[in-house]
Amino acid sequence: MPWLFSVAAKGKSLYLGAGRSSWYPQNNATASTLASDKNFTSKILVQANIPTLGGEYFFLNDRHRAHRPAGHERDEAVAYFGTLGASAFLKPLSGSRGDFAQAVDSEASLLRYLGDVSKYYDAVKVLHFLLPLLVLNLGLVGLGGYLIIHSVLRIRHFDRQIQELKRQHSPLAEFID
Repeated sequence: MPWLFSVAAKGKSLYLGAGRSSWYPQNNATASTLASDKNFTSKILVQANIPTLGGEYFFLNDRHRAHRPAGHERDEAVAYFGTLGASAFLKPLSGSRGDFAQAVDSEASLLRYLGDVSKYYDAVKVLHFLLPLLVLNLGLVGLGGYLIIHSVLRIRHFDRQIQELKRQHSPLAEFID
């Protein structure tokens, strides 16, 4: 798991990360690595008073338990889930590329999810369900608007082409309405 730390002097701070290297050679390696870990990125944004989706991370096994802060163990995920109204959106903390990203709506489904994910990942992020759903809906509304506008523009384009063909080839005009 990567480490995040900051160096501050004269009222300015710089965030640095270590532990995992960037696989994006065209970007600044430190910035790319930090941005690829959503939990660290979220903490930096919260510290800068920028709204985030929030949520907490929880470890799924006892490996390296002595080296991490309290409050992020599997049993505490169940308690946190209860504070969210027993409905949440969960995803592996890093590198899943969408695998295991899903909503759960009961303690039984949460425990089943944690068991399934623990075979492949060490930690999960638990987010309030309504916020990711809102972001998804806004994205779908934007996509829908784009598709409607694009369709109308394409129809107009083809109508103009048909009118031009009818003008250029008058024998075709009686067959094209």
